[in-house]
Amino acid sequence: AHAFSDAEESLVIALATQAAIAIQNARLFEAEQRRREVAHALLEITQVASSSLELTQVLKHIAQRAAAICNASRCAIFLLNPTGERLDPVMAQFADGHVDSDLWATFKTLTAPVDAIPLLQKAIRECRPALFDDPSRTDLVPRAWSEPFGVQKLLAVPLISHDRAIGVMVLDITETGGKFTPDQIDLAVTIGGQVAASIENAQLYSRMQHMAITDSLTGLYNRRGIFELGSHEINRARRFDRPLAAIMFDLDHFKRINDTHGHPIGDQVLAGLAARCRLSLRDVDLLGRYGGEEFAVLLSETSLSDAQRVAERLRRRVAWAPFETDRGPMRVTISLGVAPLDEHCQDLTALLERADQALYAAKQAGRNQVCVWSP
Repeated sequence: AHAFSDAEESLVIALATQAAIAIQNARLFEAEQRRREVAHALLEITQVASSSLELTQVLKHIAQRAAAICNASRCAIFLLNPTGERLDPVMAQFADGHVDSDLWATFKTLTAPVDAIPLLQKAIRECRPALFDDPSRTDLVPRAWSEPFGVQKLLAVPLISHDRAIGVMVLDITETGGKFTPDQIDLAVTIGGQVAASIENAQLYSRMQHMAITDSLTGLYNRRGIFELGSHEINRARRFDRPLAAIMFDLDHFKRINDTHGHPIGDQVLAGLAARCRLSLRDVDLLGRYGGEEFAVLLSETSLSDAQRVAERLRRRVAWAPFETDRGPMRVTISLGVAPLDEHCQDLTALLERADQALYAAKQAGRNQVCVWSP
């Protein structure tokens, strides 16, 4: 056998050392590339989460990036319903951005009780990630949920807001042999925090928007809400050439109630009136407090004759029974004016002015009646 000379042995050692250094450098380069990729993805997710995009678009982008950088096949996001008893799907996105329309159609029907998938329930209850890495563990993920989607590994990350779970982000792997590393699990938890923050911000914005157009006393739309939503109804009616009518009404002798019994009792009457009128209208009808004791109603898909009947029904139901107050039952009546949208009516302001003129005519005619606007 040939024996290595000292020179040959030194050469082999040098080559082996260089090879080890090259391998180490390659690993370091790969790790650095991965670190940069993750940092860029997290920065992108943070920017999207704080953007002005609609929540659906924000969640779609985050779900796609989460799946990609966590080595998952796809990412789904579920939110708890207000009672905390049900999980509602709000987003599902594949890592490559592709959407399987058949799977997505199935996914959208997957509203389920929290305990339907014990793994998700565990993550939500314990407020920490839960891992499913054995398809035979049907006690964690029932086959009815894992098999249709080919799930081999599943990571459930709770979405935490103010120390409680508001939902869960689910990452799954469909390739045999795939797995979630500890770093990927930590990364998923970080992304889950961004998802929760995005949802919380969207809900806060929605509440603020609602408060801005809602009358605090009656719970009806306020004047701003009437004009914001009513203008859309006017535009829709014009675009599709559909009928629309407006009703303006107010309480008869309301000042007398305030002067005799005080403003708190007047407020109770207004709140009771709003509740009774709301029950007398369709869900699609726009009812709002225009100001003081005056209210406005917009009736879409409603002719003038039908609007008159609606106004008369409101008048009768208000007068039909007294309103309960801290000073005892109190009977009140309302006067109403009705006006239709036509080609001569320029906008919502003009339509409500016509209805208000008809309301004034009802007052002049003796109150507790309905009058229709006429040129």
